[in-house]
Amino acid sequence: MGAKGSSDDHLQLMSSFTTRRENAVVHSYKHSLSEAEAQSIAQHPGVVSVFPDPIFQLHTTRSWDFMRYHYDLLHDFPYSSGSNSTSSNGADTIIGIFDTGIWPESKSFNDKGIGPVPSRWKGTCTRGYDFKTSSCNRKLIVARFYDEPGEDNPPFVGTQTMQK
Repeated sequence: MGAKGSSDDHLQLMSSFTTRRENAVVHSYKHSLSEAEAQSIAQHPGVVSVFPDPIFQLHTTRSWDFMRYHYDLLHDFPYSSGSNSTSSNGADTIIGIFDTGIWPESKSFNDKGIGPVPSRWKGTCTRGYDFKTSSCNRKLIVARFYDEPGEDNPPFVGTQTMQK
């Protein structure tokens, strides 16, 4: 395949599973595969799919600064909790995000400089796979986990809510 070292070892290991057991199921993660390795694995009859998962670079850890949220926008945006208030500058604003997974240790969830959770907030953090309720803080103020598929909650999806 042209690959060497651990990449070649990984390809050999993954390729061997289809010959060991008729109904082998392998969920694998590889940080980087060459195009040839991906094509080789994808050609096995028992492989459902092989696809790239792009890596996106973090743009900001403070959304309001990134979006240049300031006094003029605050007064022009009628749904802001700080509308017509020169002192709030967006404080006490809650932002909801639906995501299939987060990394609470990321610096984007650091709550340094974040004010208290708004008193009107009634959300809670729930434990999920590899997620502890202690991972919530003043920035990540709610996290929910759903492991029962249904119309309103696809399988293994969480929701998170953050505040400015």
